[in-house]
Amino acid sequence: MTGFTRTARSVLVVLLTLFGLGAAVFSANAAERRVILTPDGDYTGFDLRTVKQVDLKACEAACLGDTACRAFTFNAKAGWCFLKTDSGPVAGFAGATAGRVVDAIDFTPSVEHQRKAELDFTGAYFDESR
Repeated sequence: MTGFTRTARSVLVVLLTLFGLGAAVFSANAAERRVILTPDGDYTGFDLRTVKQVDLKACEAACLGDTACRAFTFNAKAGWCFLKTDSGPVAGFAGATAGRVVDAIDFTPSVEHQRKAELDFTGAYFDESR
């Protein structure tokens, strides 16, 4: 193997390793999807697909399980779930439940901040706000 080929191969290995680590960190930090429900509400338009013969929990699970789904309207009387690619303004609809997918934010303090709080003996010397 020539010096150039060996160097190019080494650079490629390093880049692939860094990309793999970056992807792992990104997926670990990705926000978790959850649903905000609005009773007696309906998101009109943006239809993705309809799931029939389900309850509200199954409708919510169907939406969370489909990455294209950003909202849904569940009609309790019919047992139909209308999955949506987006959510516009919510309209009133008695007997329906509108659900909108949001990314949950992790409000757990980082280990760094927890440890700094435990190190109160350092006082103002290490205060970052100054």
